Amino acid sequence: QVSCQTADFSEVLALDFASFKLVMDHPRNEQFGFASVGYTFRNSGIDGCSKTIQATKESLRKISSTVSTVTCGGGKGRDKLKDMMEQHSAVSKSFSIPPDSTAHLVWDFFSIFAILFYAIESPIRLASHVRSGNLDSFHTSMVLGYVIDVLFFADMILRSTLYSFSTHEHGKTVVVSDPSAILRRYRSSPKFRIDLLATLPLDILSVWTGGHALFRLTKLLRILQIPMSISSLQTHLDVCLDAKTSETQRSVLLMMLYSLLLVVWCSSGWYALRQDETSLVSVYWTITTLTTVGYGDVTPQDFVETVYALFVGAIGAVFTASIVANITSFFHDAELTDNNYDHQLHCIKRFMDRHRVPAETSKDVAEYFSLVEEEHGGLNEPLLLRDSIPDHLSASFLIHIAEPMVENCDLLADCEPDFLRRIMVSLEQVYVCAQYTVLTSEVPSDRAFFIKQGSVELLVERQDKRLEMLGESEKKTTLLRKLDANDCFAEGCLVERWTSNPFIARTTSESELWTLKRSVFKEILKDFPKSRKLVEQAAAASKGAATTTRRRASVRGALKAAEFVRRKTALYVHPHSHLAQMWFGVLLAAILYSTIVIPFRAAFLENHVMSWDWMLLDYTADTIFFADLIIRAFFLGFHDENNNLQVDRRAILANCLRSEQFKWHLMATVPVETAMLLVPKSRFCPLGPLQAWSCLRLNKLLRSV
Repeated sequence: QVSCQTADFSEVLALDFASFKLVMDHPRNEQFGFASVGYTFRNSGIDGCSKTIQATKESLRKISSTVSTVTCGGGKGRDKLKDMMEQHSAVSKSFSIPPDSTAHLVWDFFSIFAILFYAIESPIRLASHVRSGNLDSFHTSMVLGYVIDVLFFADMILRSTLYSFSTHEHGKTVVVSDPSAILRRYRSSPKFRIDLLATLPLDILSVWTGGHALFRLTKLLRILQIPMSISSLQTHLDVCLDAKTSETQRSVLLMMLYSLLLVVWCSSGWYALRQDETSLVSVYWTITTLTTVGYGDVTPQDFVETVYALFVGAIGAVFTASIVANITSFFHDAELTDNNYDHQLHCIKRFMDRHRVPAETSKDVAEYFSLVEEEHGGLNEPLLLRDSIPDHLSASFLIHIAEPMVENCDLLADCEPDFLRRIMVSLEQVYVCAQYTVLTSEVPSDRAFFIKQGSVELLVERQDKRLEMLGESEKKTTLLRKLDANDCFAEGCLVERWTSNPFIARTTSESELWTLKRSVFKEILKDFPKSRKLVEQAAAASKGAATTTRRRASVRGALKAAEFVRRKTALYVHPHSHLAQMWFGVLLAAILYSTIVIPFRAAFLENHVMSWDWMLLDYTADTIFFADLIIRAFFLGFHDENNNLQVDRRAILANCLRSEQFKWHLMATVPVETAMLLVPKSRFCPLGPLQAWSCLRLNKLLRSV
């Protein structure tokens, strides 16, 4: 009856009548079935609409009566209710800085400039002091530095007390302003650890020891916060000013800032080494060296300057290659295939930028691609199994992947093997991010979930009696159970149709879930009457419980509790802990020393004699390697094929002995250089003592494998 004509190219979402009728007549929506109201909603006099309007009026009347009772006062019960309302009002009016406040935006700009001040001023001032020979001389920039220190300390206090944050509850975004929750969130963030180390006033020690400029270098730790600050700025521009910034713009800004800092640092080092060089010439030398141009008009004059020039040149090669690669990626994608995850992520980000998708949703999409890239090497496993592998091999892969999950499900206990195999090959893979609500209380589930990786919390909603008396419908959630790998939940909906979910399911980490639809399960049951009977018996024994049945839950709970106690009492190093990451950094430094210094000495230092300094450095690296072998063999935990953390000493040793790294460790540990004590020196001619020592230590290069 209405004519519609677009004035320009338009994007339209259409719902046709047949699809709408199909949804309304679905058994799940029988309470407001389409057929029961004559296939029309135009007439508000229909019985269903009249009842709805009448119920709304009745609710408004009750609320109005409650408010008038409280405001008029009188009576003990009324006074108590009034006190509760006043108390609730006082709690809700506690001061906090909301996540969409422009104060965050202003601070993001300031923090970026303040960090750049630290990163530029500290090396320049240190180079000037080294050149003058006085590390404690006063400079006017120190005053501005201490002002920034005070502002960063104030920021720590605000972040731990007043900076409210957004989180997900019941599938909705909720602003949390509770001071204890704000403090817990800030203390658990990486930013807190960097803030704490960078705020420590270590320069006070220079009053007794001297070297004030050296102690101020701890402020450079804030450079690690540059990506965090830019991401925060990107989010607050979107939230506060509705200004969308693309990932390409963020990458360009990061590249420019890091390039600036690299030029400043390398120029400061060259300025400190060359006493007769000006700052402008130092910058000129740095840029020509980093860009691998090297005109040759400014060259090193001694051994220290030569080593420094080699170091800057090596950095420059990587620096130039990274800039060229980044600039190339901005204009052209090397692999524009459907299976290329970088291309897919790039296209989806452009789509989200065009549609102004909120930053929180954009972050979830980026986390999904990051999970696929890091955990699965960028492979789309469902697509790989479906399109790239024959059906019989694909079924074998699926059975191998799903077997631990399906066998751990009590609902399917004692069923026929063929039935279980059909279940395994019918599962569908799903990746979800941390804090994602898998099941809500509003939409009933039509599928069961099996956890392959990650952890899920089952939460139960309970009405707060105090808020219920106030006429509010807000509910509190309590933890019912925490599930880990190979657990399952919502399998009860496979047997009977749920009208509402008995719990809320939310992931606590990045998780890999496998789902089984109720319609698929029903079709499989038709071919297995015996298994159908067993499933019905298991469902009846559970008395409608939506989670795992009690028959095995207590046993698994006891086993998990015992495993938890064993982990608490065992002496081990978690492979993803900060201690392990720090140790791997130390190990990397030792590997770089061995792979660079030993070949260099063997090739070029023919006229140098052995010294205790070289031996001390060599055996310090050997001590680190030996300690690493002990840690890997007895203390470093690992995840098995089912993603379970193994901390048993025997299991750790067996895993170490099976690894490829062990044999290289063993071969590199052999002290071949002790042959110099047994063989006369003349045997090593024409090599010098240091060259001979280095040649006998070449087996240490096996560490690089």
